[in-house]
Amino acid sequence: MKQRKKQKKQVRMLEKARNKEINAATKLESATKKELITRANAEADTASEKIEQATRNEQTLAAYQAGVDKILGIEVTTLAGAKQGALDAINDALTQKET
Repeated sequence: MKQRKKQKKQVRMLEKARNKEINAATKLESATKKELITRANAEADTASEKIEQATRNEQTLAAYQAGVDKILGIEVTTLAGAKQGALDAINDALTQKET
């Protein structure tokens, strides 16, 4: 029981840290920030539910780790990164057109 409560608390702390990181990203548009925060919150909610539903310690740990991985997997992209990605896509398309 103590382990479950501790893991749920850590998931929520990670959620708050990720949301803080998203809000601090100055190059993100507000709609993008909102979408990323919504995803982080949903992943934290799912992880907490699965931790609570687990009946064995192994299941609890697996649910916790999966939640942490998913929250950390939410990438905080910047406009500069998106711009570079678009430029790369354009260059790839031009290269393919030339061949």
